[in-house]
Amino acid sequence: MESYIEKLDWLIAQKKNKGFKITKAKKEEFISAWQELIAADKTFTPRAEQYLYDGAVFSVAKAFVNWVVSAGDKFEALEYLYKGQLFGKETVSTFRVLVSTLAYLVNTGGDATNLVCSVMKAIPFASRNKEKKLIGDGHRIILNYFISEIDDPAKLPVLSELEAEPAVIESFVEVFGELCSRINEASLSKKNKKMVLSVRNWLQPKTETPASDQKDSEARVEEKASKQVNPEEVPSGKDKPSSQGKADLFEQLLNTLNSASLIADQIRKSMEEQEMYAHEIIKEMRGKNDSLSRQIETFKQREVALNRQLAEKNELILKRVADIEKLEKEKSELNLILSSKEEEIQQRRQMIEALSRDRAKQSDVLVNRLASKLKVEYRDFKDAESLPMDPDLGENMREQLKNIFSILSEAGIPLE
Repeated sequence: MESYIEKLDWLIAQKKNKGFKITKAKKEEFISAWQELIAADKTFTPRAEQYLYDGAVFSVAKAFVNWVVSAGDKFEALEYLYKGQLFGKETVSTFRVLVSTLAYLVNTGGDATNLVCSVMKAIPFASRNKEKKLIGDGHRIILNYFISEIDDPAKLPVLSELEAEPAVIESFVEVFGELCSRINEASLSKKNKKMVLSVRNWLQPKTETPASDQKDSEARVEEKASKQVNPEEVPSGKDKPSSQGKADLFEQLLNTLNSASLIADQIRKSMEEQEMYAHEIIKEMRGKNDSLSRQIETFKQREVALNRQLAEKNELILKRVADIEKLEKEKSELNLILSSKEEEIQQRRQMIEALSRDRAKQSDVLVNRLASKLKVEYRDFKDAESLPMDPDLGENMREQLKNIFSILSEAGIPLE
């Protein structure tokens, strides 16, 4: 990464550290790094704009003004500020950058004086929040970024001599004057107190007759002219002027009328310009009003759609809740049935185990009984086993087998 980017990032990060002081040396470091950045980018790029806003406390507007003044087309270079992605995005930041830029344009003087009109025009719009109220910290921004930065009050341009529409100057004076009036001078340094006074005097320029008084001025001129040509005041008799005197008086009246006509033309021209400017403002405001009306209508339609979606989602949620409650109820019932079945299975298991024990016992008894009865027959068989077979032995064997089968039959063993 470029060293100047690292320097800019490091200095901005230091602002968050408690106790960090933005010294004059740190300001110079930031200004120098920003100048390297814009020199490398060769134009006012989004990252140059980001560092301009983030580094406003480092007086980076000084570097921006130097870049604007050194540009081939100064007004085009200044336009980059207004066309930036961050301009107007956050009111306080935008106002801070504009006020700081204005201060350094004033300090630069010379050709930069013609650029202040553009910044003055933008400041009133950037000084108000969404509720169209002046931002709360506006007076502090003017104190820290304008009054404290102006190096010579004599450099403040004469407002009436600037090439700007009267409405632009009036709007700027209204905003700047209101915010300057909020500055508490008690805690200021001697230098800043003097500068506050200079700025307040600067905001009260001598202007031409207001439009509301133009008719009165015109009436006074006509009244003066009419008085000068009133026949009743022309001397008569021996007091009548000579032919030369009449010629001089006629020429004087003609000059007066010409002057009155010229003043009337100037007044009419001024009124036409102001009317034209008013029409432009009205047209612009109507356009903004139509745009806002369309936006409001769009927002209303979006709100209706969102409310409809919300109602559908709420209905679906209620349905899902009812389904969950039904399933919970079924689950409880099934748990009861399952518990009952498990208890029944346990009882049957115990019963089977008892029956198994009884059968095993009965089987043992039966086996013992059979063994007891068959022992006699078995002993007789063993005794006769080694004897030669004859009719008597065979008969005995037959009787013995009958006894064995009879014993098995009595024990419940089926033989057929």
